[in-house]
Amino acid sequence: MYPYLSRALRSIGQKPKMHIQRLATSLLLSISLAACGGGAGGGESAEQEPPHSVPATSQVAYNKDNYMPAGFQVINDSGVIQIDQDYFNYSMVAKGTLAVNGGGANISVGGSVAPVLCFRPTGAAVGIMGFTFNAGGTSVWNLRASVQPNLTASVDWWVFDAERAVSDSGPGLSVYDGSGNVVYNSNTPEMRVAGVASTPAFAGGDGWPPSHNLGYWPGKAVCIGQSKFYFVNSGSDAAPYLAVLEAVKFSGDTLITENIIVGTGPILGPGSVYPVNGTASNFLLADIAGL
Repeated sequence: MYPYLSRALRSIGQKPKMHIQRLATSLLLSISLAACGGGAGGGESAEQEPPHSVPATSQVAYNKDNYMPAGFQVINDSGVIQIDQDYFNYSMVAKGTLAVNGGGANISVGGSVAPVLCFRPTGAAVGIMGFTFNAGGTSVWNLRASVQPNLTASVDWWVFDAERAVSDSGPGLSVYDGSGNVVYNSNTPEMRVAGVASTPAFAGGDGWPPSHNLGYWPGKAVCIGQSKFYFVNSGSDAAPYLAVLEAVKFSGDTLITENIIVGTGPILGPGSVYPVNGTASNFLLADIAGL
C-alpha cells in the first residue's frame, strides 16, 4: 500500500547510524499522512485542512477529532494485530547443547520470571525428572535418559522467559510503548509457537504404559513443564516398583514418546502400573529455526 515503507525499512541497515532517527521520523510522518488522508493526493484539498493555530481550551478535543493516534501496528491477513505498542512475547535468554544419560543433567537459568524450556533430544529419549522454580533467581531443570539400559542422548535446548528487557539494537525495526520502553525489536530472538502435540491420559492397569508417535516436526523443539510419571511392577509383588518417566526424542524430524526407567520406587504389592501423574500430556512445539 505504501511503496516507500518497504523501501525505507530495507534501507535502514544501509544508512549511517546518524541518519536513522531522521529516517524514522520521516517514515512515521509519511505513514500518518497517508493513512489519515493527508499529503499529496490525500482525500482533502489544502483548503479543507484545519487551521494551524488552535485555542488552548479546545486543543485536546481538536487533536482527538482531527488526527489519528500516533503509533505503529502490524496486522496479519486475519485482521489480528501482531505488533503494536502493547506487544508482548517470550524472548530467548539461554541456549546450549548437553549430553544426558541415566545419571541425569541439569539446565540452570538465572533471573527467572516465568521460564519455559524447549529441547530436542536425539539418540535416546529424555524426560524432565524435576523442575525447581526460583522467582527472580536461578531455576533448574533436571533431565534424565534411561538408566536401564543406560542410554545417552544429545540434547539441544533453548530457554525462553517473559518480561526481559528488549534493547534497540542493530539495523531493523523497534517499537516503543507510551513510556518510551522498547517492546519489540526485530533482532530479538523470540519464542515462535508452531503447534501442540498431545498424548492421552493413562489411568494405569496391566502392561507397560504406551508410547506414541506425535508426528513430523522439522526444525522444532518440544516444550515440557513436567513429564508424566509412573510406578511399574518390576515382576515381583514383593520387590520395589520401577520408576518410569514419559520421555521424548526426535527420530529424524518425527517426535516420539517412550517410557524409560529412571530408578526404583516403593513396594506397592499386587498390581501393574500406578500413575503418579497420568493425566493427558500437551507438548508445545516451538520453531527454533535460526535460533
